[in-house]
Amino acid sequence: MTAGPPGRLYRLGKFLRRHRQAAVLTGLVVVLLTGGLISTLVMYLRTEEKRREVDFQRARGEEAEKFEYLANQSREYLSKIMEDS
Repeated sequence: MTAGPPGRLYRLGKFLRRHRQAAVLTGLVVVLLTGGLISTLVMYLRTEEKRREVDFQRARGEEAEKFEYLANQSREYLSKIMEDS
């Protein structure tokens, strides 16, 4: 058996044993930041979906108003033709 420099896992374990509190706190911060990022992304995507839905409904309402206007114009035109004849 020959001796060699310590491996990466050994050195990582040694570091974590020496700095247990800092490692736990760092891990907790990373988990909390990741959770916050994910929840922010989910809220953003939901907001965008609602915005698209509102835009679609608004456009649909404008089309309905145009259709109603044209229908009224046609009714008035036909009434005028009927009155003239």
